[in-house]
Amino acid sequence: MGHDITAIKDYTEYQKFWKNITDFDKTKAFRKKSEVAYLRRSMNSDTIHEFYKFLYCGCVDAGVSGNGSFVIVDIDEIKRAKEKVKHSGFDKEDKKDYTDFLNNCIHYCKSQDKEGVIIYFG
Repeated sequence: MGHDITAIKDYTEYQKFWKNITDFDKTKAFRKKSEVAYLRRSMNSDTIHEFYKFLYCGCVDAGVSGNGSFVIVDIDEIKRAKEKVKHSGFDKEDKKDYTDFLNNCIHYCKSQDKEGVIIYFG
């Protein structure tokens, strides 16, 4: 168990791939093409529950993992979450990982002229 948080480009394409997968050798290439950012934390993480709250997505935190929901997170919420991470008491490694995830989401939104990004909480 654990938290797999994935920002994706296209919900329909993502669902179709994972529901119909027959060749697991293709997953690396698909992820590179379809994912904006990925973050993994153990179910015992001391910081992950705060991260959900920073993204205003506490309702999809199922404790030991995400609840399997997709949420569209607006770029302004991502920027606010980044500021909250910056000023948090998280250790250096967590701050870096969370900030990298959020920076990738911000970069995607800006480079693709998007107002937000779809995030899967598994």
